[in-house]
Amino acid sequence: MSGIVRANNAGQSGVISNIETIDSDDYVDASIDNAHLADDAVDSDELAAGAVDTAHIADNQVTGAKLNPSLVLGDIIYADGTDTIARLAKGSEDEVLTMGGSNAPTWAAAAAGALTRAGGTTTEATHTATSSTQILASGTVSIGETVPLFLTANSRKTSGAAAACRVQWELNSTVDHERGIHSTANAAEAWMTRAFVGPRATNYQTISMTTENGSAPNNSIVWNSGSTAMPIATLTAVDLFANALNASQTQGCNYLHVYTTGIS
Repeated sequence: MSGIVRANNAGQSGVISNIETIDSDDYVDASIDNAHLADDAVDSDELAAGAVDTAHIADNQVTGAKLNPSLVLGDIIYADGTDTIARLAKGSEDEVLTMGGSNAPTWAAAAAGALTRAGGTTTEATHTATSSTQILASGTVSIGETVPLFLTANSRKTSGAAAACRVQWELNSTVDHERGIHSTANAAEAWMTRAFVGPRATNYQTISMTTENGSAPNNSIVWNSGSTAMPIATLTAVDLFANALNASQTQGCNYLHVYTTGIS
């Protein structure tokens, strides 16, 4: 006898002479298991559309290695169309993510106008000097004369005498007048001093300063009462001077920050 003997699920038997005549009707359930499949024998050509669905993929089994496009450290995946993805390569240091003209994300330098910290310190310094003394230093900065500045620092005093403590801002080597910041009460107090410096040009050399205790401003003043003493030059240092009017008190200052606006 030649050919193939076929026994199907209906119990039929016979001799089949042609090839490729065994189909799924000729197998009982589970008769083709892993043990009867060679490694790498089943490829995508053998799968019906939709056969591999969510129910047949274990959790956390699809990794970045299976994605197109491929990814490297720092990349971002975004949609470049309906149900399609693309790779955005990582940007450079200090760049920010922004929206491009084609409605696709892109990396770019930060836009002008945001506050940028140019210098300062977060280390507290204390003193009991009754004369004006430099207490905090911004460190070396380089700020053009047309760039607006925002200055801020914290100040505190201890009890010990019924006297005030004061602060002064220094731009380069020019120091403004002493400004009252703490009351004359014999009590511990904490205040914040803030100053805004506009562009420094002839006839426009002003600084607006406000001191606060967290509720109401203490005073608002202008640099040297509007004199021309403010330096019209690139600033290389912005420092804070202070003095306690009675040596029985200790004054402390901290968190000096110098910000530029990015607008000139």
